[in-house]
Amino acid sequence: EDEAAAEAPAARSRGGGAAEAAGGGGGKKGAAGKQTEGWAKDDEVTQCFLTGVKFTLVQRKHHCRYCGQIVCADVSKKTAKVPGRGVSEAVRVCDVCYEQLERGDPVCIAKQVAKLRSESETARQQAAKELANWASMDPQFADKGIVHAFEALRAPELLTELLQTATPDTQAGVAKLLSAMLGYDEYRELLHEERELLDAILALVRSGGTESKVSAMSALASLTASKSGRSEVRRAKGLVIVLDVLLNTSHEPLQEATC
Repeated sequence: EDEAAAEAPAARSRGGGAAEAAGGGGGKKGAAGKQTEGWAKDDEVTQCFLTGVKFTLVQRKHHCRYCGQIVCADVSKKTAKVPGRGVSEAVRVCDVCYEQLERGDPVCIAKQVAKLRSESETARQQAAKELANWASMDPQFADKGIVHAFEALRAPELLTELLQTATPDTQAGVAKLLSAMLGYDEYRELLHEERELLDAILALVRSGGTESKVSAMSALASLTASKSGRSEVRRAKGLVIVLDVLLNTSHEPLQEATC
């Protein structure tokens, strides 16, 4: 599949031999196991995580050593040192992770997007929370390289889909993430291109659970910080929905988010 097998013996020679002698081999013991923990499973992946290109006998699979996702050769030609990996030399990483490692970003975007793409609602909620915390606390989140990474990973479409189809707890988490993202002009511009996103937010405001409504209303408030955002909301008849919520709820956090 890729050079993973070649790295494992080298890792064992650097420190895994003693563990094998004491407890036997197998499983994910020692440095090699630490390196591959959380990686995407080779037999479950049929297309590149970044580009969507299908793998064939010619188009081979490669694991990014930072996010653990499987990508094609075209987007994994660079190498970088990965902190906490257990080896000191530069290793193969995908283009998105290379840029993140160069900047020193605190959160691996590709790894969190992979969780959002998973079938696990718990993983989705954890990823949404991790990204929302980063977005709300660190202005570096609006760096053009990070914005480009979200675009390359098709995050706007993914977040829209989750607002439409996920469980209420996940919807609330995604709405919180959107609220934090929309606090930056760079993300308002990016998310403006996802035509179904505003409809998904308004649908959540109209008929979501209480927590989902609060989070969706906060996202709507962030969106309307710009003139173009306010125009979009008016065109989508969002003001009617907001007024309806105000007139028919006594839930204080929702009222505060609305106002």
